[in-house]
Amino acid sequence: MKIIFFCSVLLVVCTFKGNCQKPFEIISDYKYLIKVDTFSTTVKNIFNEYYLDCVHQNYFHEGLGVVEVVIYKDSLHRQLFSLTAILDDRYTDMPTDTYFSLGDKLFLIYKGDTQGIKLNMTISEPAIAELKTMLEGRTYIRPPKREKWQEFYDGTGHKIRRKSGKSFNYGNPWNTVIYIFDSPNKYHTLKPL
Repeated sequence: MKIIFFCSVLLVVCTFKGNCQKPFEIISDYKYLIKVDTFSTTVKNIFNEYYLDCVHQNYFHEGLGVVEVVIYKDSLHRQLFSLTAILDDRYTDMPTDTYFSLGDKLFLIYKGDTQGIKLNMTISEPAIAELKTMLEGRTYIRPPKREKWQEFYDGTGHKIRRKSGKSFNYGNPWNTVIYIFDSPNKYHTLKPL
């Protein structure tokens, strides 16, 4: 009887121990990606608030999305953080090997020039493969670009078809927020209208 009681207690303890893992525990076993965890508490709070705002404003869809962070200094040597919500796999156009995570919230870190434009970094193929593995199921896959054609009629009534010209989009995306630090704990924001 004592042996049965001891075995049942041992079984309950082993089962309880297996179910008490921390939620959202991320174990980073990536060899080629760099996980940054040196941000101040103020910056971590900014990242968390921006992510939660993206969820509340429906910038992310069906639980998919990551945040792109461009860190740069302006001409006045102030530290700036430009945060943008990303839904698709546009990170493959200019990949990074640096990331930051707060629980299950993922932030891709880029360095930028004085205008906030991402600097092109040389990333190894294994790092790109790890980045794709890490972001698999977190972003949508963009469909391939198709050529656009224009059709119009000339003066004689003949139909003419030609390839459309390229369109250029400049400026901030509608969900980008720029945090400008005047001191390590004092900042203000720029948001698009």
